[in-house]
Amino acid sequence: MTIDVRTTLAVIAGQRQAVIAEGPDALKFLQGQLSQDLDALAPGEAGWSLLLHPQGKISAWFRITRVTDDRFVIDVDAGWADEVLTRLNRFKLRTDIDISLAPWESLTIVGPGADESQLGGVEHDMITSWAGVAVRDVFGPALGGASVDAPELSLSSSPRCVSKLVCPRWAASLMSQLFLPPLALLSRA
Repeated sequence: MTIDVRTTLAVIAGQRQAVIAEGPDALKFLQGQLSQDLDALAPGEAGWSLLLHPQGKISAWFRITRVTDDRFVIDVDAGWADEVLTRLNRFKLRTDIDISLAPWESLTIVGPGADESQLGGVEHDMITSWAGVAVRDVFGPALGGASVDAPELSLSSSPRCVSKLVCPRWAASLMSQLFLPPLALLSRA
């Protein structure tokens, strides 16, 4: 089945995971670990960021939201949360911060009206766009029962669509082989 998400609303379940970083030292610690200038983000704002190995190789690319001054949500492609948790927890010596996997499910809504869909049980909600198409990632403890009147896409059945619209998943596999990210991605992070 071919779905043109430029004209049709669709959903992708379970493609993202969330990591919560919170505590009095969260801002200071994350500011020193990530590429995004977190001081420039106001509470409620988000930006794309890189997590680098000490040698400069990319460990992960993700979106980070500053919820409050001492609480951040890092949302990553499914399968990358363990990498982020391991890297960040490795360096939190004498720092008052808790970094843990959020017990949430995810649902990505793409296409016209993605930002207007009403869902219950949402703990974290991010709206953006890729290639001019609205993309909304929602997280919550029981989204499996959430209903959006739209066909469901899967990464395996729609690889062309997903590779163009869900850029973080596509870029993550590419960037694991690169020392420096492509300039277009670097400008976002």
